[in-house]
Amino acid sequence: MPKLHGHRMSPYVRKVRMVLAIKGIKYEHDEVSPFEIDEQYRRNIHPMGKVPAYEEDGWILPDSSAICSYLDNVSASPGLIYGNARDKAQIIWWEEFLDTAFIQQLAGPFFFENVIKRRFLKQAADQILLKEVDQHLANKVLDVLDRQLETNKYIYGEQMSLADVTFAAHYRAAFLGGFRLKNRGFKRVEDLWKLLSNTKGIKDVIMDENRFMAG
Repeated sequence: MPKLHGHRMSPYVRKVRMVLAIKGIKYEHDEVSPFEIDEQYRRNIHPMGKVPAYEEDGWILPDSSAICSYLDNVSASPGLIYGNARDKAQIIWWEEFLDTAFIQQLAGPFFFENVIKRRFLKQAADQILLKEVDQHLANKVLDVLDRQLETNKYIYGEQMSLADVTFAAHYRAAFLGGFRLKNRGFKRVEDLWKLLSNTKGIKDVIMDENRFMAG
């Protein structure tokens, strides 16, 4: 059985877990924390000492984007990177935008300051940074998404893609960090989150996380 390495609360692990759930792929979960990475893990699992990594019959693949691309190739239904060459390239671009700009300017600061620092590091959140993110940086990435959704049901067209799963995984991190879309003027993004958070696979992962945090 395949094995996923990485703590479930990592946004990038969450992205892979959502893809696995959407596709109905069963797997073992090695819930290794980023704070527990040792030299053996770096040598044998992920040379950069990061999560996630995916293992299958002794074959190991690091990086959430590489893993999701592989999973979409070996489990075609439902397809998450679909269409012609240009369609696929656009989906991968939006995934990259969400993995970088959305994480750096919104989800990452809220999750790190209000969850990682408070819960795991026992440190106070940097409220000055969060105010800057909340009032300025977050709106920039949300505006990009909102304009993209003017004519689309999902981020790229009328069918859910890996870009949407990536958004769901990363907005979930921001949500856990206390960020809310409501009353910010980005109704199309808010509607997308409502749609995705009630989509099977994505919803299953969210509910599993809720049980984990409650227990």
